[in-house]
Amino acid sequence: MFGFKSRFFSILGLCAVLSMVLLPSSEAFAEEELYIVRNVKLDNQASNAVEARDIAIEQGQVRAFNKLAERLLLESDGSVLMEDVSAESIAALISDFEIQNERFSDKRYSANMTVRFKADEVKSFLEGEDKGNLVELKSDPVLVLPFIKDVSGNITYLWSRENLWLKIWQKMPDSTQLVPVILPDGDIGDAALANEQLILTGDISEVSLMKKQYQSERVVIPVGEITKDGLTVKIYEYIGSNLTETKEIIKPLEGDDPAYKWTVAIQSVQKYLNDEWKKQLRYSSKVSLKQHAILNVRFSSARDWIKLKRLIENNPHTGDIQMRALKRDYAELETILTGDILAIQNSFAMENLVIRQKFANAYNNDVRYYEIYEGEGMLPMQNEMMSPYGVATQGGYETSPNAVIEQRPSLYISPELSRDREGPYETE
Repeated sequence: MFGFKSRFFSILGLCAVLSMVLLPSSEAFAEEELYIVRNVKLDNQASNAVEARDIAIEQGQVRAFNKLAERLLLESDGSVLMEDVSAESIAALISDFEIQNERFSDKRYSANMTVRFKADEVKSFLEGEDKGNLVELKSDPVLVLPFIKDVSGNITYLWSRENLWLKIWQKMPDSTQLVPVILPDGDIGDAALANEQLILTGDISEVSLMKKQYQSERVVIPVGEITKDGLTVKIYEYIGSNLTETKEIIKPLEGDDPAYKWTVAIQSVQKYLNDEWKKQLRYSSKVSLKQHAILNVRFSSARDWIKLKRLIENNPHTGDIQMRALKRDYAELETILTGDILAIQNSFAMENLVIRQKFANAYNNDVRYYEIYEGEGMLPMQNEMMSPYGVATQGGYETSPNAVIEQRPSLYISPELSRDREGPYETE
């Protein structure tokens, strides 16, 4: 189980305005939650109900493992990769399971099942089977504002009319997803707080109010439309201050049941969120780097420091954080950075933060020194602009003649930066 991020920073040598007890950071989601698969449907017929039950449970365990693999593996369809895994192998990876809503007849058995898998054993199995890279960390919760587009009335609404999509989603958020979602209450308080039409016209101030209300750093705005042929969902996000369409999902669906179609829409949006998180994280214990890192965090005010501290704490690539020093305009933090440097840079860039190596440590090659500051971070799609060593060729990083790239992947060294302190940091 991954350790929780440190809940408090000690304050050292800061002026009175910064001399305060900082609030505890949000606790990371438990790793074990990722290895729980809920609501697996069981339904089987056999010569008698007992035999039907045994077969249904075995089949349910296989389906649960397929769902788990699809959740954890970077590949888009884990179930395809799991076709050759035997039921016996899967049973050995299960910690326990629960059965709910059992129904028996003479020859038929149906129920719902929750399966808890052994995290370490599953990771070892998937890595041993060479099934692909694993995603083991959950995202911070995302606030989702699901709009409905009513073509007949030419209206797009979130809470000005009864929103069936929102109501269904409020009843089924799944904490075991890689990206947990927060749904708004959709009540009169929300309507008074934020104008739904302004949200969709690029007014970031309305979204900022919602982010503050629901304590989420990221807001996703899917706009769903039920058509005669099925379902269309356009997903929007604010990138900087611009409202940008990031995905269009089209699902051909038969039938006239709107609840079913909105349930499919929910699953489609959740899959999009999970897939995007996988692209960011790219974690595997085989290939990930774990670095003992010293972070020099630059800031200009107490408010900036508190914000940067929270963003660094909540970043999925940082481990437990210890305070080394806190001065008027910078802080020194010690942590373990996990993951490929490109994923780390992109993850910080999503919060408009730049992270780059500050200088080489001639005395301790096991410790890496990084500088973090607020600036023009790179978006994930800008990876293609990066050099083979992961250093941007333009924008965001220095490209002066005196800057050199160390012949280790993605480590930026600037002699100018290395002279702003006398020698390397002291480490225990």
